[in-house]
Amino acid sequence: MRSRMGIDNMNTRLGYVKDFLFKENIFLGENNTFELHEDDESGKSVLTVIIENGDNLCIENFEKCPKSNIFREEKQLGLKKCCDHIIFQNCNGNYILHLIEMKSSVGYRTFENVKLKVRSSYLNAHMIACALGINIVSTVAYTTYSQLKFDSDANTNPRAFVVPLGERAYDVKKEEWDRDQIYINLGERVTIPHHPIEMMSNADGLVGRLTIPST
Repeated sequence: MRSRMGIDNMNTRLGYVKDFLFKENIFLGENNTFELHEDDESGKSVLTVIIENGDNLCIENFEKCPKSNIFREEKQLGLKKCCDHIIFQNCNGNYILHLIEMKSSVGYRTFENVKLKVRSSYLNAHMIACALGINIVSTVAYTTYSQLKFDSDANTNPRAFVVPLGERAYDVKKEEWDRDQIYINLGERVTIPHHPIEMMSNADGLVGRLTIPST
């Protein structure tokens, strides 16, 4: 168990690094409710996130946030793009990392893109956590959507989803999306819980709600 002195020291470092060493306005105010926005060519989305405990840290529009340039830039690695939003949930001095990607529709191609964004965000968020002096104990990923297009993707170009000769048949929808998990490759397969969030349409775009329980 983390000592009281350890928590106090960590909080002192967190506040100092966040307020005096990071660029201004990187984080939203420490809170337990966040209204996260995404504007793209297909329309607007608003996700209300309610966290049932703690003074939590949120970076909205994480993909547009300045980051380290130490990662390789090859497009197929997907290391230059990140999830739309990240939240560090405060759980009595330890933190759960929440990675949120907002889409209007999700199919095979979209979900493969989401997986790359989750990997990049995971790596960048851990570097931020190291700078802040906080301990990430687990990670959860989310994808918002209003339409699923896995079937139409496969029907449009069935050969794109044929398994190469000698390899095990693998359907990312059945083995990851439907099982509420996502795999990222870090030289080993890292399994991250993943929760689809269905959004509803209104006059302004897509809206949804996510409640994150206390631990």
